[in-house]
Amino acid sequence: MEIKLTQSQLLQILVVFTVVVAGCTGVAAATTDGDTPTTQKPAEAIDQEPGQSEISFSDTPLTSGSVVPMDAVSDETFGEETRLSITVVPVGESFGSNETMTIFVGAFDGNNMPTPVANEQVTISIERPDGTSETFEVVTGSDGTVEKSYDLSEGNRGDGTYAISATSASVSDEATVEAKVGTAISAAERREDVLIGEETTSKFLVRDGTASVPQKTVNFRIVGPSGSVINEQQKTTDADGFVETQFTPQTIGRYEITAEVAETGATVRHSLTAKEVAFRTGLFAVDEAITGEQASYGGYLFDTSGLLSGETISVEIVNPATGESVVDTTVTTDSSGFFTVDYNPGTASNLRATVTTADGRVAVDEDFINVNEPGPAGVDIAAEFTESSHIPGDEATLTIEATENGTPIANKQVTVFPRLGFNGPPIDSQTVTTNATGEASVQVSIPDAAESARIGGQAYIQYNGEVVSDTLSTDIEQYDINFDIEDVAPGEETTFSVEATNRITDSPASNVPVQFNALYSGSGIDSYATGELETDQSGTDSTTVAVPEDLEPDRAVNYMSRYASPTLYRINMYDFPGSVELTSGSETDDGRPAATPGEELDVAFTTPDGADATGIVFARFGHSADSSVEGSVMEPISASQDGTLTVPEYAAADDYVRVSVWAATSSDKFYVANQFIEVRSTGDSVPNALSVSLSSSSISANQESFNVTVTDEAGDPVEGATVEVSELGLSETTDATGEATLQFSEPDPGEYTITVTADEFSDATETLTVEEQNNDEGGGSDDGNQTQAGNLTLQAVDVPKTVQPNSTFSATYEVENRGEAVNAYTIEMAVDRDNVTVTGFSGDIQASDVNNQPPSASTDAIAAGERATVTISYQVAANTTGNTSLTATARNPLTGANATLSQDVSIETATAAPTDPTQRALQITGKNDPSELTQSDVTAVITRFSRDQSVNNVTVTQNDVTATITLFERN
Repeated sequence: MEIKLTQSQLLQILVVFTVVVAGCTGVAAATTDGDTPTTQKPAEAIDQEPGQSEISFSDTPLTSGSVVPMDAVSDETFGEETRLSITVVPVGESFGSNETMTIFVGAFDGNNMPTPVANEQVTISIERPDGTSETFEVVTGSDGTVEKSYDLSEGNRGDGTYAISATSASVSDEATVEAKVGTAISAAERREDVLIGEETTSKFLVRDGTASVPQKTVNFRIVGPSGSVINEQQKTTDADGFVETQFTPQTIGRYEITAEVAETGATVRHSLTAKEVAFRTGLFAVDEAITGEQASYGGYLFDTSGLLSGETISVEIVNPATGESVVDTTVTTDSSGFFTVDYNPGTASNLRATVTTADGRVAVDEDFINVNEPGPAGVDIAAEFTESSHIPGDEATLTIEATENGTPIANKQVTVFPRLGFNGPPIDSQTVTTNATGEASVQVSIPDAAESARIGGQAYIQYNGEVVSDTLSTDIEQYDINFDIEDVAPGEETTFSVEATNRITDSPASNVPVQFNALYSGSGIDSYATGELETDQSGTDSTTVAVPEDLEPDRAVNYMSRYASPTLYRINMYDFPGSVELTSGSETDDGRPAATPGEELDVAFTTPDGADATGIVFARFGHSADSSVEGSVMEPISASQDGTLTVPEYAAADDYVRVSVWAATSSDKFYVANQFIEVRSTGDSVPNALSVSLSSSSISANQESFNVTVTDEAGDPVEGATVEVSELGLSETTDATGEATLQFSEPDPGEYTITVTADEFSDATETLTVEEQNNDEGGGSDDGNQTQAGNLTLQAVDVPKTVQPNSTFSATYEVENRGEAVNAYTIEMAVDRDNVTVTGFSGDIQASDVNNQPPSASTDAIAAGERATVTISYQVAANTTGNTSLTATARNPLTGANATLSQDVSIETATAAPTDPTQRALQITGKNDPSELTQSDVTAVITRFSRDQSVNNVTVTQNDVTATITLFERN
C-alpha cells in the first residue's frame, strides 16, 4: 500500500524506544554465545504459493494477552509537535528470567520524509516488580539511535512486570510500555465460536521465555454472558506446560475465561462465543470483496447434531454505515450443510454479513467483509528486501523501483528510513538515487543486538509535490527453526518434527523448544494433541501423533516457538480424500490449467470411495489494476455431477490461483481437493506448446553425442521436429519416438541455445552448457549426470561406482526448480535387486516413506532457481555381488512432469587397501593415472573427509587427505 503525505505536515521530533532480547539468545553486546537459544518472539505469516501443501496465518482479533506477530506492544504520545514512541519486542509472552534486554532508543524528526536526530538526550526510567525505580541517561548517536543493556539477572531485579518509559525535554508527556519477565501464560488457541450444550475444552500454555513450565498451578474463572461466575477450577500444567479447563455453555453469548498462575499472578483472559449453530468457510474465502464486482459468500453450517442439511436460512449482507442491505435472501443448504450466495458490494464500504436459520438460530451475527477499490495508476515506489529474514549484524540488501504509470522514474532521490520494529528507532537511514530504469539498491546494516526483532520503516520518494512511500519488512532471526508435519491421511499416524540451526555458526542449535496444539478445526478450539519438542545436540527432535479421522477441512496446528506466537496457525496439512480436475482452454508448459478472465472452467470432483459428497468450489482472484485487491468466487459442487467456476473479468494476469473444493456427506465425512490454475491475459494466444527434454543440461567438451526428446503437451512424441544449435552448425530431425541425436566435434566451452521448431507448434528453446574437457576415466561420483523434464532438473551429485557386500552406502541427488513458482517435488528411488534396499532419506525433505513402492520422499518447497538436496541411504545384503541399477525419479505433483536418472553400481568384495600413498590416493579418487588427478578430486576428498563421508566407498583418513594433496601437487 502506498502512503501519500502532504508537504504541509508539521515537523516533529520522535524519540523512539524499543526493547529486544540479547544475552541468552546468543547475541549480546555484539558477541555470539553458543548455539543454545532460550527466548522467543512473534513470527511472520507465511505466504501461500503454488505447490505448497501448508501455509501459516495469524488473525487480527487477538485474544487478550496474545502477541501480535512481528509487531511490538507500543505506546506513543499525541497532541504535540514532538512525539515519543516506546516499543518492546517481547520474546513470546515474557522475557526469560536470566535474559539481558537491550533497550534501543532513537530520535528523528517526524516530517513527511523523516531523518534521524543526533545528540538527543533521553531519560530511560524502569520500575521493577518490587517497586524500585532505575533511571538511565542516554544520548542518541549520529544515526539517531543508542542502545542500553539491562541484565535481568543482576541484583534483585526478579520476575514480574517492568514498566519502562522514555522522556525528553522536548515532550511534556511520557511513553510507557510494560515488559513481562519470567512465567507467563497464554491461550493456546484463538477466540472462536463454540456450541451451547456441548462440553468445551480450552487449552492454555505456561512458559518462561520460550521454555514450557510444568507442574504450575493455574486458577480458572469462567464468567458467563450475564456477567456472573459460572465455574471456578484449579488445574496443574502437564509435563509440556499445557493446562486445560472444561465447561459446557448453556446460554448464547460471550464467555470469558481468566487463567492465573497461582504462584506468580501471571494472568491471561480468553473469550469464546457460544451459539446454537456454527459456520465454517475457507481461509480468506469470503472476507474480501472488490468495489462494483460480483462476490460470493458461503460455507457450511452445523450444530450439536451434525451438519445442517436441507436447512432454510436467511443471508443478509448490510452496509453498516448506511443500513442498506446489499443482499437479503433465503437459501437452502445442500445435503451436507453447504450454501453459497452471490452479491455485488457496490461502493467501497465494508460490509457485515448475518446468517440465521428459519427457526431463528443465529449462525453468523457479525462477519465483516472488507470491500476494497483498486488504487489509481500514478506514482508508485516498491521497496523489498532480497531476503525475508537476516541474521543479527547482517548487511541486508534492499531493492527499490520507482515508476509513474508504469514508466521508470530515473535520477530521483529516495529516502530509505528503516526502523527497528513497526514504530521503533531508526537504523541506518540513508538516501539513494534511481538509475535510468528507475531502480536502486542499498545495504542496510542490522544491529548486532537486535535478535528476534523486525525491520520496519519506509522508503520515500517526493515527486510532483507528493510524498509516496512503501513499507519495509524483514525479520531478524539468528536461528532457522523448521517445524514440520508429515503429510499423512486422516486416521493415520504422523510425525511432528523440528530442526533448528544457528545461522551465524551454521551449526545445529540445541535446546530449542517448540510447543504445539493440534486442532480439529482452525476455526475451533477442540484439540487432539498437545506437546513440546526440544532439539538435542543434532538440532532435531520429533514425536508421533495419531491423526483423527473426523478432522474438518480447515484443520490446523497452532505452534509456538522462538519466532512463532500463539496466534500463528499451520493449516492444510494431511492428505484429505478427494480429487479435483479443472478443464480449461489451454495449459501451461508444465501441464497446469491456464485460463483467461471471463473463461468458464469445468470442475470434476471425485471421491475415492464413490461417496456422493456435496459442497463448494471456491477461489480468490487479484484485480488486474491492483493485485493486492482481491475478490472471491464460489460455486456449488457435487461428486455426482460436474460443476463450473468462472474466472472473473477483473482477474489479474500472470497470477497463480488455488482452486479448492470442500465437500461432505450427510454422515459428516469431509473431502478436500486443490488445484492451481494460471490466469493469462485475454489477448494472449496460446499455441500448441512443445516440451523439450535434454539428456543433460551440461556436457563435457569431449562428449561426442547428445540426445534431445521433443513431446507435445499431452506427452506424446513429436516426429519431424527440427532441432538446431545454430552456433555449432548442427541440425537434426526427431524420429518417431520424438528423439534426435546431435553429434559434436569438441565444441568450445560455453552456453549454446538449442532451438526446436515444428509445424503447428510454438518454437521452444533450451540452453546447453558445454564445460571444460573432462579427462576423468576412473570411478567416483557421476557429478555431471542430470536430466530435465518440464521445469525441473534432476542431477546425481554423489553416487558411488562400487560398494561392498554387507555394507551401507548413500547416493545424493539435487532437484532444481527451473520454473517461476515455488514448488515441492516428490523423489522416488527404485533398485533392481531385492538384496539392495533403501533404508532412509535425508536432506531438504518434508517427509519420507521407505515402505512405499518405490520408496519416496517429498522435498521442501523451493523457490525458482533454488535446489533441494536429497540423500538416500541403502543397505547391501551379505554375500551379494554383481551389478545393481539405482533409478531416481523426481516428480512435480502439480503438473505430473517427471525426470529420471539411472546409475549402475558394482557390488564387489573389498580388497586390501594399498599401503603405497600414491596407490591409495588413486584408489580414493578412482583414477588410474596420477597425471589425471584434478583439483576437483582433491576438493571432493577434503569435503567428504570433513563430512565424515566415504569417497567411492572408501573411508578417508587424514593421512589419505595428505596423500591426495601431495600427489596432486607433484603432478
